[in-house]
Amino acid sequence: SRWKRNPASDSFLVGQHSEFSKNQPDARILCLAPLETAADRFSALLWRVNKRNRSNEQDDPAMIRHLHDLYILRNYVFHNVNDFREMVHASFEADNKKPNRFLGMALQEAIEQMLGKLSKDELYEAEYESYVLSMSYAGQQALANFDVAIVFLTELSRKFQIDTDKTE
Repeated sequence: SRWKRNPASDSFLVGQHSEFSKNQPDARILCLAPLETAADRFSALLWRVNKRNRSNEQDDPAMIRHLHDLYILRNYVFHNVNDFREMVHASFEADNKKPNRFLGMALQEAIEQMLGKLSKDELYEAEYESYVLSMSYAGQQALANFDVAIVFLTELSRKFQIDTDKTE
């Protein structure tokens, strides 16, 4: 069966004041599991890269943040590959039901197209480096450069070839 969020297992941030005073919280902030966040970032990167139109006035170069976020979450992903794959499939299916995210292709084809675009379009590397350097508090030596992140993404994408191999 496909992975689906279980609302009963959702975690929320609640302020200490509310917790100690036994009052209703002023706000409840949903906290997603790192693995779920990684699957969402993978699917977002997939449709954003494949549908990107740089000449559109709403083009967002910061969309490359999803590659950076995925790289940061890599340990969660590789320790839970099967769950990650299920979550990506669920996210991809949900995204494909939205007109602005519909790709009209199978997941594996979308992955291959995304990898091709990321590796051939030199602007992605410049956008990645600009985003990572401007948004991170880590020193430059602690940051993964674009090539390292792409190698990771390629390795991660191979985990989806298992799906294709099973159906053939």
